[in-house]
Amino acid sequence: MLRTVLFDLDGTLADSIPLILASFRHAARCHLQTVPDDGFWLAHIGGTLRQQFLAAGAPETRIPDLEAAYRDYYVARHDDAVRPFEGVHGVLDRLGLAGCRLGLVTSKSRVGATRTLRRCGLTGRFAVEVTADDTDRHKPHPEPLLAALRALGEDARAARPRCPGAHRRRRRRRGHPPPGPSR
Repeated sequence: MLRTVLFDLDGTLADSIPLILASFRHAARCHLQTVPDDGFWLAHIGGTLRQQFLAAGAPETRIPDLEAAYRDYYVARHDDAVRPFEGVHGVLDRLGLAGCRLGLVTSKSRVGATRTLRRCGLTGRFAVEVTADDTDRHKPHPEPLLAALRALGEDARAARPRCPGAHRRRRRRRGHPPPGPSR
């Protein structure tokens, strides 16, 4: 039986990926000589903005400008563009009724995560929320997940990772479309 479930925010609970991609394209158009395609950004979603812009070849000196352009674009459109995925509230309700403790682990800043949680009606649903502001190392490094498990009093050695949808993300990163609903 599950006792604890940790969730990511963007692309898992919140339907925010189209806005994230648009924000990356905007920032790159403003401050980079080339604009990577959406496949590039999708392959790097989950890391911090800094990590993603460095992966795109941005010089260190341009990172603050890129982050500011991304955030300005994202924040201006957030409330109109971001929604919870259908069924998210029901899943969280059922897990809560089953006695599961819920945690959130995101590469968003605390301010960004709070904004998205509020917009999606998810404020107060998680016993712990670990953001990019809370750890020195960020996803894909395990430190944020381990921090959430510690905060919930869980033994990380006993954790059993289950990542619904991870196979779809891996296929997309390799340039393959996710399998259709019949699979």
